[in-house]
Amino acid sequence: SAIAENAGSSTASTVAASAASAPKGPLLILWGSQTGTAEGFASVLSREARQRGFAPRSIDLEDYDADDLEKETAPVVFLMATHGEGEPTDNAVAFYKAMNCDLQAGLM
Repeated sequence: SAIAENAGSSTASTVAASAASAPKGPLLILWGSQTGTAEGFASVLSREARQRGFAPRSIDLEDYDADDLEKETAPVVFLMATHGEGEPTDNAVAFYKAMNCDLQAGLM
């Protein structure tokens, strides 16, 4: 149908436009922040990456499933704050624990 053809065309043109606007491809920025400093750096990095031809995604580690990391095809940048004596920030605890479990199980 014409509607399906137009929808497919629209999707194809959106993908082409994305590729043209981000010739260097995707970039994933994962951040853990206690007071907002790492989050602020992630925002700056995201803006500068976009200016340099990347399609950045900046994600709070609290909102990212650690199991998705092994399937990630984009380069990944970690911006990690610590507090106390090097403990992970509150929003990074679950991710940190998942990575430690994988490390101890020999999966990394």
